[in-house]
Amino acid sequence: MRTSDDIPCLTIAITCYNEGPWLKECWDSVLAQTDGRWTAVLVMDGTDHEPTRRVFGSLNHPRLHKEMLPNNQGPYCAGNRAFELSQTPYVFWLDGDDLLVPNSVFMLLDTFERAPEAGYVYGDLELFGEQTGTQRYAEHYTEEDFAHHRYPPGAFAVRRSVWERLGGFSIELARGMADCDFHFTAMEAGIVAIHCVGVLYRYRIGHSSVSRSYRREYHKKTELILRRHPRLFKDTRLRDIFLAEGYLRAALANYETGAKRKGNQLLHVARRHRTRWDREIWDVFLRANLSPVLYRAVRGLFRFFRRFCTPPGTGK
Repeated sequence: MRTSDDIPCLTIAITCYNEGPWLKECWDSVLAQTDGRWTAVLVMDGTDHEPTRRVFGSLNHPRLHKEMLPNNQGPYCAGNRAFELSQTPYVFWLDGDDLLVPNSVFMLLDTFERAPEAGYVYGDLELFGEQTGTQRYAEHYTEEDFAHHRYPPGAFAVRRSVWERLGGFSIELARGMADCDFHFTAMEAGIVAIHCVGVLYRYRIGHSSVSRSYRREYHKKTELILRRHPRLFKDTRLRDIFLAEGYLRAALANYETGAKRKGNQLLHVARRHRTRWDREIWDVFLRANLSPVLYRAVRGLFRFFRRFCTPPGTGK
């Protein structure tokens, strides 16, 4: 076990906006680290949320540097600023409502030491709050994975030289999907991402700060990422998969907020990027246009027909 006298190698970069008491829980998880080779930066993203401001003001520690942005700029701008304030070889991002596990710092630094080729490191996460469980991530990702919107989590530790080389989080995506964009940029640059074994941190489910407007406009972020990475999506098949998934997610978010007309429009665009009305498109459409009871009944019928009425060997 490391002691608190060890020289910091990793900056824990925490960004906050309206977490309130959860921010104190996040900080307590930093203090509970078994490996003392850390320092911390806390950046508040220009909030008027008084409970968060009170907690922010109450946190003080010799290894903590705090800064309050003058206005709200988006979580990824706050993340960029946190990196600018860091001075260690490695930086790990953490949302102010999430928690580290006791050995998070050790896991990250141990992985970098064991894999000197690693440009950045990520791990699995434990869900808590309104949903519990473990969310596991793949050891390797391909362009096909990215097209299906499968990529490492947003909380990862990066080598300083890699971050400076790639230019940090995109300001164009300051309010959503800049972490996804970073993974794409890293793949294009040939940066090696390493998965460390085990749960790296705890991810809170149910925080109301997750913007509904962001989810309703998810397709616009998808289009922007596509424009930023034409080389990655030069394959039109992958391009269509990526766009269809983005429009599907936006359609579902609009349905959930009662914007059925907008949801139908977005679903129609998603359909244009698919060869047919596949199962996923049908599922979004039925979920939005049927009552929960009727939706479950129709899904049950679909499962019945797939199980008993599909000819053997069709794979459908």
